[in-house]
Amino acid sequence: MLSGSYAVLRGVRPGWAGRTLQFGLLLQINTGGLFVFFTRIPVHVRERPPIRLNNANTALAQLDMDEKHWADARAKLREASRGFAAAELRTGEADTQALLALCAQALGESAERDSAIERAPVLRQAMTSRQEVYVVDIALAQLAAANATDAAAGEKLLALATDAERRHFIPWALEARVAAWRILQARGAGAAAALRAEIEKTARQHGFARILRLLRERAGE
Repeated sequence: MLSGSYAVLRGVRPGWAGRTLQFGLLLQINTGGLFVFFTRIPVHVRERPPIRLNNANTALAQLDMDEKHWADARAKLREASRGFAAAELRTGEADTQALLALCAQALGESAERDSAIERAPVLRQAMTSRQEVYVVDIALAQLAAANATDAAAGEKLLALATDAERRHFIPWALEARVAAWRILQARGAGAAAALRAEIEKTARQHGFARILRLLRERAGE
């Protein structure tokens, strides 16, 4: 569920107050793919972990999740969530809690999963931008399907996709449809093939290489 651009800050330590550091790696990430190039970016580090570092950890965790490196993703998300909470940034904390719930589900950690599932919707209530809530809503729908707590989770994901597409948020529309496709595929539903073809067509039209890769990997191609 990657969207936007993130600076990846390696080696930042909270105690380095007042310093301006230079970092060589900047990842520009969106649902279309991963672009890596080198640059130098000055960062003013404060006593608490910088917001850029929290964003970077969240983005890198999502790449780990793509590769099913759940424990690595969880470690990054825990750090990011603590940073967002300390800064009272509810959007970032809501996103990381929702993603943490997915990691905990994959790792079989039901206590952490349930705690994150409970926390994320509470934080979501403070989010005012429609674009900001997609991460939480998509993750929670996936969890509801996995835990059989909402038989309509797939339909809700498709509704989210339609809403995102109407608002011209193509990356989020694709993310929601991929999540719905995974649910249909797991159920052996005949509609899975048609949805996959639709996702692939849109992803190719807009150059979303990461989505195409996820489709291939899930299908075992």
